[in-house]
This record gives sequence, C-alpha cells and structure tokens, in this order.
Amino acid sequence: MNYGGVGTVISHEIAHSFDTNGVHFDKLGHRGDFWDDSSYDNYYKWANAIVKDYASEHNNKPDPWGSRALANIDHGQAINDDIADIVGVYMAYNAYQKYLADLRKEGKNELVLPGLKQFTPQQLFWMKYANMWCEHTEKSYLHVLRHFNMHSPGNVRATLPLTRSKEWAKDFSCPAPSKFDF
Repeated sequence: MNYGGVGTVISHEIAHSFDTNGVHFDKLGHRGDFWDDSSYDNYYKWANAIVKDYASEHNNKPDPWGSRALANIDHGQAINDDIADIVGVYMAYNAYQKYLADLRKEGKNELVLPGLKQFTPQQLFWMKYANMWCEHTEKSYLHVLRHFNMHSPGNVRATLPLTRSKEWAKDFSCPAPSKFDF
C-alpha cells in the first residue's frame, strides 16, 4: 500500500517535470524549448484534452453538497497538478508492478493486511491512492476552494486519473476506458 500512498506522492512531484511549466526546463533548470514542434503540439493537445475532460466530468456532476458550489472550478488553472496526478499514479503503479515481479522472482508475495485478503495487491494500490483524497470540506469553505485553490477537489483527484487508466480498469475487471493516457 506504500506505493499507492507515498509512492504516488513522490511520483507526483517528479511528474511536475512534465507539466505545462516543467516541459520548458532542462535537467539543469535552464529554460528553453527542448522538444521538437510535433512533440509540443501533441503534448498540448493532450493537456488541453485533460482540461476539457476534467471540466466536463466535474462540472456536469452535482457536488457532494448538492449545491453545485464547485461547478466553476478552473481546471485550466489546476492543469499542472492534474497532469502530475495522472503521470504520478502511472509511474508509481509501474514501480509497484516491478516490485511485485521482483518479489515473485524471489519466490515471495506481497504481504496483505488482515481483513483485506479478498483484494489483489493491485486493487489495494488503487484503493490506497483514492483514499489519500478522502476529505471533509464544509460547505461554507467551498468559495475559498473555488477561488483560491490551484488544485482540483479531492473527489476529482481520486477518480479522474483512474477513469483514464487501462491498468485500473483491468485490475477491477471494468471495461477499458474510452480515453486513456498511458
């Protein structure tokens, strides 16, 4: 479960190297354009699709308070963290898969906590990831989130990266997503 928790946090921060700001810096921190035009064009098409998808998915659903108080979240403002969430959970999942493969080579299995044996290690990874975003927010605080927070709400961060993941769909025996990132 550590990979689904702290692993995704660390990967999220590394993934900022590939957000809309990070792609313009080299490994030494020098600013510039280091990709060819086609790569930047494809990257920004992908990033813009994320903004549209997140806004569409989130703004067309009632929020937990039934008030549509979060309906105007600016996902263009939150794009860098949305990208880092998507890329970070993908990186952490792949690292976890490698860890599990290494364990199998040694003839070992991942330890499972009591009461969770009905879930595969992969399912527990996804559950831990989503659990990180559980939160309670007072309705009176929603205006602050809407106007001053540079992040998508926790429920959006918990679900939308997973709905774009072929691996998540496979691990829970769901239909493959129509839009996926990796």
